[in-house]
Amino acid sequence: MRLPTSTRADIDARTKDLITHLSELLRTDLGADQDPDAMALVRASYARLDLTKRPGPQTPAYAAFAYLKETADLTLKVLQVYTAKHGPEAQ
Repeated sequence: MRLPTSTRADIDARTKDLITHLSELLRTDLGADQDPDAMALVRASYARLDLTKRPGPQTPAYAAFAYLKETADLTLKVLQVYTAKHGPEAQ
């Protein structure tokens, strides 16, 4: 996805999907109680999901896109922790 070719509706829809995926990953066992790096990712993820920090209708498109990209990067990191713990077949 690229900002110049994306509509705000596209950005918002993808952001919603990513938030759903990240929330689902956080409900799994990531081993955060034994791994400080995993715990840091969990904390960063919950901070990212904070409703007060999400883009709203008045947020400029570039800021909403930045939120989308940062959420995607964080979701990928959490997915990598999940895959390392449960194996690639678990996806």
